[in-house]
Order: sequence, then structure tokens, then C-alpha cells
Amino acid sequence: MPERLRRIAWGPLALLLVSAIAVATVIVGNLRGPGITVRYADAGPLSDYEVSSVVFLPEEGIYVVGLADGRLRAVDGEVESSRCAVRHLPDDERGRERNPLGVAGVFEDPCTGALWAVTGDALDEGPEPLRTRFVWITTTEDGVQHVFVEVADVASR
Repeated sequence: MPERLRRIAWGPLALLLVSAIAVATVIVGNLRGPGITVRYADAGPLSDYEVSSVVFLPEEGIYVVGLADGRLRAVDGEVESSRCAVRHLPDDERGRERNPLGVAGVFEDPCTGALWAVTGDALDEGPEPLRTRFVWITTTEDGVQHVFVEVADVASR
């Protein structure tokens, strides 16, 4: 090896190269963005919702539930841990104690058998509550109050 190459300090040069690659990775990652877009899905007129009603939004996989105090809760129809879509069983008595106005009905994970009240609260020990989404009520251009549900779309990379 020529004398000139032996005198080069390879450690700092390698550190500089690794640092440049790390900085470039961060810059490219920030330019691409997180790949998540948030939108609000129109869940229909507020007049469609009553206390203890459960309305399914099939395009979004979300259930909107009328709570006992008059508020609405949007419950994610997919179980985070199993990635299975819940089934709404409106006549199942096991959720009556925890549901608004004491009505029957549960959500069931067909993959694990776990149960939730229609509010998304777990009925058994173990499973986490179902995820909930932000609900926004506003008056649209036609003068009717509409329910909107926040939906996050994750782009696959």
C-alpha cells in the first residue's frame, strides 16, 4: 500500500461517511412524510342517531353509538390486537349491564371470542377497549346537522 494511503485517518473518514448516510436517510424520510392522511367521513344526519342506537359505516369499518348522555361514540370495527373485524350481535344479552339504557348487544371478536359492550368497553378481563374515533357534529350547507367521524388512512409503503 502506498505511503500516502497509510497516513490517512480511516476512523474519522468512516464516521463522516456513516453520518452522511444517516442524515440523508432522515431527510428522505421527512420528504416522504408519515404516509398517514386524516379525513372526516360523513356519517349522516344527527337525526338518524338515538340513545343506544348502533349505526355501522361499512366503508369505514366503524360503528357509531348513541350514548345515554346524548353524545355519540365512534367505535373502530377492527380489533387492534387480532386485526379481526368485530361482529355486532344486537340481541346478545351479555352486554346489557354496560350498554346505554341497558339494551342488549355486544361486539365480538370472531378470532378470539373477546366481547365488548356497544360503547367499546371490554366485558371480560384481558382485552383492551376497542379504539374510538373523534366525532364531530356540524351544520352542513343544507342547514342539517351532520355527524362526521375522523378516519386515518395509512398508506402502504
